[in-house]
Order: sequence, then structure tokens, then C-alpha cells
Amino acid sequence: MLPVCLLAAAAVMLLHLPSAFVCGSFHRSNVSALRAGTTGSALPTGVEGVAATSLSTALQVSTWGWYANVVCIAVPIIFLITLYLNSEKTKLRDGVEPGSYI
Repeated sequence: MLPVCLLAAAAVMLLHLPSAFVCGSFHRSNVSALRAGTTGSALPTGVEGVAATSLSTALQVSTWGWYANVVCIAVPIIFLITLYLNSEKTKLRDGVEPGSYI
């Protein structure tokens, strides 16, 4: 009885799914007309050129930043992998089982 009730509840939810979001309708409003007055007053005058270049400037990666990423991420990972492989080699040499933690 419980599985039948759960299936019925799931079927009802699936049938009413489109009404869960905006009652199943799609209403396109004129957003550009709503924001036309606030867009011009949000920035001071003469800043339009600076706003366009700040995004491209923010996305640039400096060479020193690239090297810092390599040193801070790749070098420790390589060190830890080398340390693990050497410890496994030492365990095999000493006759300890490879999966055991002593």
C-alpha cells in the first residue's frame, strides 16, 4: 500500500511540476526599459571607458603569479607523491605488507 501511495504522490508532483515555477507561464518583461534610468546614474560621467578596460585588466595573469601557482601547487604535490612512492618502496624492501599501516 505504501509504494502505491508514494508512486501516486510522485505522479501528482510530476504533473504539477510546471506550476511550481512561475505558475507554468513565461512572461517576458521589458527589462531594458526598467533599468534605463538607473544604468546611466549608476556610474559617474566619463567612466565608461574605464569600466570596459577594468575587466580585461582584472583577467590578466602576471608571469610572477603564474610561477607562484606552479611553486605553491605543483611542487608540493610532486613532493608528496615522491614521498609516498619512496615509503612504499621502503616497505617492500623491509618485507612489510604494502597496504599495512605500521
